Amino acid sequence: MADGAVLLANHLKALKLPTIHSECEKVAQRCASENVDHLGFLLQLCELELIDRERRASDRRLKAAQFPNHK
Repeated sequence: MADGAVLLANHLKALKLPTIHSECEKVAQRCASENVDHLGFLLQLCELELIDRERRASDRRLKAAQFPNHK
């Protein structure tokens, strides 16, 4: 299974899904303990990825706006 994990990590990197890559194992363990099906597992991962993308996009926009520093 180690080969599968390496292949999955490479695919997620190529698809530019860093949050799914970093959270996959934690979400899988939680879903297994809560008896969540595969669609629920995938939904949770996708939601985490979307939330993180929105946060990173907001951070980029704030940085690009070059607002003056608060004192």
